[in-house]
Amino acid sequence: MPQIPFRESKLFQILELLSPEEYSQLEHWLTGLHSGPHREMLQLIQLLLPYYPNFRMLELEKKQVYRAIFPEGPIRLQRLTSVMSLLVVQIEQFLAHRQLDKVSLQREYLLIKAYQNRGKLDWAVKKAEKLIQTLQKNKRKDQEEWQLMFELHEQVYRLQTTQRNRAGYMGIDTLTAADQYLDQSYAAAKYRFLLEFAEWEEIQEKGDYDLESKIKALQDMPIKLADPAHQLYRLYLINRQQAEQSTFQELKSAYLEHSGQMNKLDRSILLFFLLNKGARIYRRGKLEILGELLELYKIGLKNDLLWHYQNITANTFANIVTLGNLAGDFDFVENFIDQCSWRLPNDIHDDAVCWARSHLAFNSKDSRLWKIAVGLQQITTIKNTFAVRAKLLSIQMWFEDYMQGIEENEDFMLGICGAFSRQLKRSKLYSPERLAALRNFVQYSLDLIHLRSGRYYNMLSVAKKEETLINEPNLNGKRWLLAQIKLMKAELGE
Repeated sequence: MPQIPFRESKLFQILELLSPEEYSQLEHWLTGLHSGPHREMLQLIQLLLPYYPNFRMLELEKKQVYRAIFPEGPIRLQRLTSVMSLLVVQIEQFLAHRQLDKVSLQREYLLIKAYQNRGKLDWAVKKAEKLIQTLQKNKRKDQEEWQLMFELHEQVYRLQTTQRNRAGYMGIDTLTAADQYLDQSYAAAKYRFLLEFAEWEEIQEKGDYDLESKIKALQDMPIKLADPAHQLYRLYLINRQQAEQSTFQELKSAYLEHSGQMNKLDRSILLFFLLNKGARIYRRGKLEILGELLELYKIGLKNDLLWHYQNITANTFANIVTLGNLAGDFDFVENFIDQCSWRLPNDIHDDAVCWARSHLAFNSKDSRLWKIAVGLQQITTIKNTFAVRAKLLSIQMWFEDYMQGIEENEDFMLGICGAFSRQLKRSKLYSPERLAALRNFVQYSLDLIHLRSGRYYNMLSVAKKEETLINEPNLNGKRWLLAQIKLMKAELGE
């Protein structure tokens, strides 16, 4: 079995998950251990502290670490490996303990269950009623909290059986409340699922999800507890197939008006749906929507709504960089890359940062572009979204050099475009609509090359190509292509 490189071991990966406060608390956690090689684990933690949180910069080799912990005797690296493995186990226990500390509601619920199972029903009821009062104060409940409210009311109803029999109390109010919270919990989960189905329907350009009947069934439910999120989900679902910019404006206004009254998960889901709708409108030629999309992304960043379990997806990262550069907000993009690229998955991190910095240099006309972009040629796998974006950027870079007379090898450009078109046919990264927009970009790039190098390169032929390009309903990079048309007109002496 091949050995995992020292710096890529699970220990360093799990340590990167800790906040500075947690790293310090982990030392106290290990200090309190009374079994196993806790002294060695504590020494290892303290030794690695100067490199937190970027352990990729670790300068120590495995033998140096071993000798720092075990200064005497022969070097037996397996001994250090054992300490590292035991430390991973302790960190996992520490993280689980920290998580339980954070979810106080669940901890209280577990205590209620413990009292119930041990026959202390009156204690369980008092704890349940107190927890219900705490939950009622929260005006932005999520689906788990609605579910917990249902379970607590049902528990109180069933735990009070003896009291009801003695006092003749039937507990109808508690039962009614449990029913209402159950409906609310179901609706909270169902609206999210239906919006996801709507998104898949859009991506696949088809769908067999019977969304209309499911939406109607949910709307017909007599939900008595008001929730702004439900109203917004309904509005989004009703307008899910509307591609007009006015519809986007309506949904955006409704989102900004009610987002403060919703829980974080719903705010995030609804924001991403709005961004996706806006992106489709932008690709269909409504370039003026760019600023509004960037504004929404900035709102998402400010309110921590764009992270996927503390990570950032490749598409979200790329979209923010692209929109920021197209809007000319280069300082924002540079800060975003510096501050948020660590959230990318490790396997695409280097490709993503290479593309992002190259894209920033290209759009900001940085004179160091070719030096910065040298890594683009190393992004080869078409399965990586940044490979597609790198190819697009390479075509744009080459074409601009061609327009300036720096590059004259047209056959090289034609070869790049042809190979890229063939790769896109095999790609499964994007929806059919998005792939068509990418292929259209390549085709228009080829058209402009042929036009400029051909015998009919004149103002009339360029104007006709511009008209065709403007009317193209599904095109990636439309703004850049129009800018190249403008340069051609200037070259011809418009």
